[in-house]
Amino acid sequence: MEILYLSRRDIESLNIALREVIDAVEKGFRLKGEGRVELPPKLGVHPRKTRLFMQCRFILVVK
Repeated sequence: MEILYLSRRDIESLNIALREVIDAVEKGFRLKGEGRVELPPKLGVHPRKTRLFMQCRFILVVK
């Protein structure tokens, strides 16, 4: 499995307008409400001998 980590700087360098972000989130909620996309459950990663807990999320992009 390949993991792509995007830093804050990576995201900011895309220069995406706030309106585009709002529109994309709104579309995602609309598609979810229409039953056209799935939102898989979050995966939890519990490394041993540490208190670290990470939640992972897969994002499905529908165009």
